[in-house]
Amino acid sequence: ESLSVLYVALTRGILATYMITKPPTAKEQNGTFAAVLKAALTGDAGAATDNVLAEFGRADWHEHLPPTPAEPLEQPLPAAQQKLLAPSKPSRVRNLERQSPSAMEGGTKIRLANRLRLEDSPALTRGSIIHAFFELIQWLDDPAPADETLAQIAKAFGVTGELQNEYIQAFRLMCTKPAVRAAMSRQGYKDIQASNIEVLAEHCFAERLGDTIMRGSVDRLVIGRDGKTATFADIIDFKTDAIDPADEKSLKELVRFYSPQIEAYRKIVSRQTRLPIERVSGRLLFVGPPEGLVIQL
Repeated sequence: ESLSVLYVALTRGILATYMITKPPTAKEQNGTFAAVLKAALTGDAGAATDNVLAEFGRADWHEHLPPTPAEPLEQPLPAAQQKLLAPSKPSRVRNLERQSPSAMEGGTKIRLANRLRLEDSPALTRGSIIHAFFELIQWLDDPAPADETLAQIAKAFGVTGELQNEYIQAFRLMCTKPAVRAAMSRQGYKDIQASNIEVLAEHCFAERLGDTIMRGSVDRLVIGRDGKTATFADIIDFKTDAIDPADEKSLKELVRFYSPQIEAYRKIVSRQTRLPIERVSGRLLFVGPPEGLVIQL
């Protein structure tokens, strides 16, 4: 709970956030929020004090603000126009916690450095662009999107020139990898009993799970139906992480890290489709390895 409060304090600044910490005593060296911040931002919980340890953005931001027009003074309403508002009725839903399944990555253990993400990381931008590219794909059996379409998407993220071409070519290569083609081709569902198969890209949802409102989107949701009745659902979550498929220890850690997110997706899709959760599968599709990699969760 205390870390959640710290996170809120660090991310609610409109123009700038300044963090000033008290030098820890010998006993407090690794057990304070100051040490947590130092470790997350500099990699060294015992970094020297009395100087700037980490800085992001422009230090002179206040010199580049647009002029603020003077606001006119509000005139009080005449008594005849004043209305009293009745207190709102109690609502059990209004006070429910809001959460995104993607925020559940890592379960109860998280790396604060991943959560803070104060820098505009090229890797994050690349991952977002690749996700947006895959959003265009219904089936890899169909014609691929044109380079012009992909270029417009990359440009919307501020990526142009050679880097844009690099991302487009990387995406083209990903689409040829065996694991990726198997997961995103009609052939991969040939043994499924369904008269109709529907593909939903970036399927958005807002569902109540217990005392929490879950809001977010599923990268790729494939639903099989007989008439109007769903017979199966398959969740695919794209991952652009750089991984080594031969590293079993790292793969087990990835499964542990992403399992809470995928399990939440399965529960939500189960409710939406009225399918038993056993009929809702969840898979991680890693598009980076040479052959691609699918992990069933």
